[in-house]
Amino acid sequence: MFFAGRTVAGFSLGALSADRPDLAGDALRQAVDLIAGGSVRVEVNTVLPLEQAAWAHHRVESGATIGKTVVAVS
Repeated sequence: MFFAGRTVAGFSLGALSADRPDLAGDALRQAVDLIAGGSVRVEVNTVLPLEQAAWAHHRVESGATIGKTVVAVS
């Protein structure tokens, strides 16, 4: 990543909301705009039904996942 000039960055919207609620809405809108515009790619690795939410949480908490795990509510 260093030689390619790339960066991995993240932030916690929850922490930002607690510390600076005035900025949280703008930050969320900017993040969604970047994803929708294709500038940022979110890798969804697994999509599970709501009935498997407990298992999904277990996998995420144990570090057994790569990318995003989505629990679908239908």
